[in-house]
Amino acid sequence: MIKWFKQNEVLQLVVILATTLMLWLPAIMHPVAMQTGHDYAPIYSLCYSWLHTNSRLATLLALLLVVVEGFLFNLLLYNHKMVGANTLMPTWLYIVVMSATPAQLTLTPMVMANLPLIGMISMMTVKEDLSISMDNIFNAALLVAIASLCYTPSVVMLAVMLILFTVHNLYNWRHWVMLLLGFLAPIIVVATYYFLNDRLYYVSFLTRMNITDIHFSIATANTLTWICNGLLLAVLLITLFNGIANANDRVQMFRKNNRVLTLFLLGGVMMLLYSDMLPTNPQMVALPLSYLASYYLMGVKRRLWLYNTLLLLIIILFIAANWIRY
Repeated sequence: MIKWFKQNEVLQLVVILATTLMLWLPAIMHPVAMQTGHDYAPIYSLCYSWLHTNSRLATLLALLLVVVEGFLFNLLLYNHKMVGANTLMPTWLYIVVMSATPAQLTLTPMVMANLPLIGMISMMTVKEDLSISMDNIFNAALLVAIASLCYTPSVVMLAVMLILFTVHNLYNWRHWVMLLLGFLAPIIVVATYYFLNDRLYYVSFLTRMNITDIHFSIATANTLTWICNGLLLAVLLITLFNGIANANDRVQMFRKNNRVLTLFLLGGVMMLLYSDMLPTNPQMVALPLSYLASYYLMGVKRRLWLYNTLLLLIIILFIAANWIRY
C-alpha cells in the first residue's frame, strides 16, 4: 500500500476514492446531525441555521470540503518541497483522520476552520528565499480570524503565529502591527454587523465565555472511540518524534517549514482543552498528523509489510466505527 503512494498516481486516486466512499457512505445514507456545542462562532452558527434541517446536504458539503482541503494541503506541501511530486498520501491520510468516527461525518466547526488554517500555514511557510513578507503576515492573521469565526478556539493559532515569529526571526514592530491589523479586519466587519443588529453584547459575551472556559470532556467517548483516538495518538507520537529527529538532516527551508507544522500541532493540542466533543477531536490535529505520518511512512524502507498491515487495520477499524452504529 505504501508503495502505491510512491509511484502510481492513478492507483492513488482510486485508493482515495474507495476509502472516502467506504468511510462516508454510512453518513450519506443515514446523515449525522450537525453539532450544537458550546463553541459559539458566527460563521458556523450561520451555516447551522441554514443546514441543520437538511442533514444530508450538510454531510455532502462536509465531504466536499474535506476532500478539497486534503488536496489543497497536499499541494501546499508539494509547493514547499515537504513531500514528493508524485505522492497523494497526505491527502489520503487527511481524509482518513477527518473521517475517523461517525460524529465527524457532518459539517463540523473544524471542517470549516481547517480551510482558512491551510491558508494560514501556506502564508507562514517559506520557499527558497526563506523570507516571510508583510503581506503574508497580514493574510495569515486574517485567515486565523476567519477560522476563529468558524470555531472560536481556533484563535489560539494567533499564539502559534507569535511563536513562529521567532522561527522566522521576525522581530520588527511592523510585523506585530500587520499581525494585529490582519486579525482585527474580519472581526471588525462581523462586530459591525452584530452592532447594527443590536446583538454585539450577546455575541461578545458568548465569545468571551468560550475563550475563558476550558471545558474538555471525555463524557461522550465510547470504547470504539477510545480505540480510534488511541491509535491516532500513538501514530501522532511516533511520527512527531521521527519528524523532529530527522529534520536536522534536511535543508534549511525544510527545517523551517517542519517547525511551522510541528508548532501547528501545538495549536491543535491547545484547542483540545476547549473541546467537549471527544469523537471529533482528531480533526483538530488532522493537518499536522497527515503531514507527519506521510513524511514518516514515505521514508520507511524496511518492514513495509508491517506498516502496510497496520495501515490496513486502522482503515478497517475506522470504517467499522462508521458503519457499526447502524
